[in-house]
Amino acid sequence: MNQSILFAESTLRRNYHNLQFCPQNNREDLRKSAGQSIGRLKGALPGFKLVPFRGLSVQNLPFTQQLLLPYELAKLGKLEDAYLVLDAEKALSATINLDEHLVLKSRGAVDELTGLTGKVRELENSVSDPNFPFAKDEQYGYLSYRPLLAGSGLYINLLLHLPILHYLKQIYPLIQMMREQGLLLRPASGYNSKNPARLFILSNLSSLNMTDRQVLELVQKGALQLIQKERALQEKALNGSAHSIILDKLWRSYGILQYARRLDANDFLVHWSGLRLGASSGILPVSLKTADSLLVYGNDQVFREKEDQPNTFIFQRADAVRLMLSGG
Repeated sequence: MNQSILFAESTLRRNYHNLQFCPQNNREDLRKSAGQSIGRLKGALPGFKLVPFRGLSVQNLPFTQQLLLPYELAKLGKLEDAYLVLDAEKALSATINLDEHLVLKSRGAVDELTGLTGKVRELENSVSDPNFPFAKDEQYGYLSYRPLLAGSGLYINLLLHLPILHYLKQIYPLIQMMREQGLLLRPASGYNSKNPARLFILSNLSSLNMTDRQVLELVQKGALQLIQKERALQEKALNGSAHSIILDKLWRSYGILQYARRLDANDFLVHWSGLRLGASSGILPVSLKTADSLLVYGNDQVFREKEDQPNTFIFQRADAVRLMLSGG
């Protein structure tokens, strides 16, 4: 199961009782929300780093961080007084004034999910302030700007690689099947309609009247169903003729990533997906760990940190990928 899941994220959604919910245009409430959240988070996270969203391109964030931002980010207005808070040392983060006043996040491996949920619950206790309580209803639990999201506020996100299901166009029936089970399956496509990496995010639709354990079990059960279907198709697709179309695609991706001198982000992600499938199935001479470590090059953030010229990124990406695949 773990091979198909790149990582898991446990999140808690919270809104302040004394303020209007996001998204809305009351700048005064947004400022108050930001002040209340930043002050508490700064005290709770030793490695506190504040990143304003205003004027920030999502390309300036790590690729996997970008994928798990609110799906409707582009529709949420000017993102005034909206922030990302990071603590890399503890693998904890938070978003402020995006889809909720405060969303607390803890990320790690899927087999660490119980611990990740414990960490985000500890962070919740650290940032809770009796002077500014979170909005909560006796019947419905913690409240959201979307009634569907009321409940404990616990949401689990799993990032899955499902290349054969995508290739055979079987994802959309599965989206409906997951929804009937109380789960949301969506392409990890960032802020356009493309999904070159064949990555998908699975999460619970609601947390109403559910314990943390029930939420975890629900998402894990759905993930297992998807992975079993993906594995069954992989066995049929990859254990046939040595001249099959899919095997050819995997080896082509391996060759391109090993020797290309120019790689834009989209081309890289297309071939990364083939490389990862070949690595996880044991067909290509690449470890799954190496394939997953390459995903950092899924956008331009790692190159922007060096303050290099954008027109050099396609060359730098190709150079970095070749170096990692050669063991350098």
